[in-house]
Amino acid sequence: GPIAPVQVQPSVFTPASAYIAPGQDAAGIHITYAPPTGARVYGSAFDATGQPLRSPVTLMESSQSGRPIHAERSARVRDDGAFEFQNVPAGDYGVHATLRPTPGRAREFGVGLVSVGAGDATPLTIRTARGTRVMGRVVFEGDTTRVLPDSFGIAAHASDPDYSEIGVDSPSAGVENDRTVELYLQGPIRIVSTAAPQGWWLKSATVAGVDATEEPYTFAPSGQPVAMTLVFSDATSELSGRVVDARARAVRESFMLAFSTNAARWRSGSRYLQARPADANGAFRVSGLPPGDYWVVAVDRLGPGERQNAAVLETLARNAQGGTL
Repeated sequence: GPIAPVQVQPSVFTPASAYIAPGQDAAGIHITYAPPTGARVYGSAFDATGQPLRSPVTLMESSQSGRPIHAERSARVRDDGAFEFQNVPAGDYGVHATLRPTPGRAREFGVGLVSVGAGDATPLTIRTARGTRVMGRVVFEGDTTRVLPDSFGIAAHASDPDYSEIGVDSPSAGVENDRTVELYLQGPIRIVSTAAPQGWWLKSATVAGVDATEEPYTFAPSGQPVAMTLVFSDATSELSGRVVDARARAVRESFMLAFSTNAARWRSGSRYLQARPADANGAFRVSGLPPGDYWVVAVDRLGPGERQNAAVLETLARNAQGGTL
């Protein structure tokens, strides 16, 4: 027959005092909602011409918080440029403002960083910008008789996630036939290679005396054009071998992973970290690694993002072979 209603008396609902079994009815449950708490994050957002931004801004947890960054929420920008987020918990945040590209106008991006405490945060003024124009000159060290400039490419990775647009690929460009490349960049940036013929690697990307392949260079939101010298070299070592099991039989479905012994180089897009699948005979071959000390290990599978996961690499390093290129 029907189950009699269960009366729950506490004035505040808690899982311990009001557990309802499967198929059981309950009546008289009281739920108390506490008033929202938190501060107000507000300010104004404008495009590069000084006009109010015509797209929403997004509040995100900052990389300074020590937690993974993810989109929190968006707010409409009013006709006067003002925006507002209510009831923001204490913490460190970034507010992203983006002007989407339109015919005749490039994408613009701006970010404001704010710390939220007990009271309202300091108001932000965010202005989007295309970024600093970077004019690169490419130098090839090696035999270029069999390669073409347009077979090389580079990309700019934000070293601080606060300056990385969610859902937007990193700025990238190919090398032109006149051996030049052009990008518009802002924020702390590392330069990486996205394409190069077999055996070639990006040796350096120097701007204002800083090698941006090793140390991030901070580009102003909208500064004077800057020059960059990029050096690609074919002076590289080659790493090869076979993956076998305990009976010396080839392991076909496996990956060879080579990564620097310096954990500071375990980052996204690092040229000091490469993975290659083994062929049907268990053989692998990799070139384009810069000189240095490496761990080499074979794994049966390699999930997305695991090659840059410090915890995964630390574990693999315990059973890896070491070598110097």
